[in-house]
Amino acid sequence: FFLMIRRPPRSTQSRSSAASDVYKRQGQYPPVKGGTNIIGLELAGYVVDSNNKEEIGRRVMAIVSGGSYAQFAKVKRDHLIVLPEEIDIESAGAIPEVWLTAYLQIFQLAQITKDQIVLVYAGASGVGTASIQLIKQAGAKSIVTVSSKEKEEYCLKLGADYVINRSSDNIKEKVLEITKGEGVNLILDCVGPANFQINSDMIAVDGKWILYGLLGGAKVQEINMANFIPKRINLIATNLKSRSTEFKTKLINNFCKDVLPSLANGTFKTPIDKSYEVDWVNIQQLRDAHEYMEANINSCLLYTSDAADDLLCVDLGGRR
Repeated sequence: FFLMIRRPPRSTQSRSSAASDVYKRQGQYPPVKGGTNIIGLELAGYVVDSNNKEEIGRRVMAIVSGGSYAQFAKVKRDHLIVLPEEIDIESAGAIPEVWLTAYLQIFQLAQITKDQIVLVYAGASGVGTASIQLIKQAGAKSIVTVSSKEKEEYCLKLGADYVINRSSDNIKEKVLEITKGEGVNLILDCVGPANFQINSDMIAVDGKWILYGLLGGAKVQEINMANFIPKRINLIATNLKSRSTEFKTKLINNFCKDVLPSLANGTFKTPIDKSYEVDWVNIQQLRDAHEYMEANINSCLLYTSDAADDLLCVDLGGRR
């Protein structure tokens, strides 16, 4: 069963996306089979009935396979996350895709344990900032990469144990120095081919390498797999959008039990980098926001409007 989510009059709906929305706008990120070409993988809003009337008290957030930039979005009933009172609907638009992705990778795929060391690429991105906090909660240590001094300070405030500025530091040398040559137990990799070789050099024996993005391109020029067998490297490729309905339902239920309470009580933070006013008349602001993220300046963004009946909020997770 599906429910319709929308922003009711004089209220706010929040929609969010990451680099995938920029790629989709550019025509580089096709929808899943049978899916919509409308941008957007997550949202927060209000449940409405078949007569477009708001169900009182049903503030929700959700992941979708596309279409969250639209005024209405169709969501599986089992995929709705009812918002705790402590979470405002604007901030909620920055939660579902980012936090579910990080939670899936760290706890379900990697099954992280205490005292392990995790390398997080793009530490100031949406998934990166969520990962830093989840890793710390698990009692593990994080090494994150960033592209500026500002992002370095930002990640340290969120709880990162070590930060490597890829603009000035050698990532491989720094990681091996920090780990005393042992390497990291887990790599959360949204870059892909550009760092393929150094990842295999930096990962520890029996390490897990979660590949969830291809910001560094899709093709590896040369592949030397000499490390894979002796190190018993476990390379896991993952994607949330194409997962089955049943898988997402179970993931969401576990997330609501394990993570949502910490978001509600403020233990976990969902930071906002910059706000834009966006409404249906001045939709160019949305493109401006995309271009701001493409410049790789930001960490996380929230775009909002004061235009009463035309409120539109969008959060884009930062890149690197």
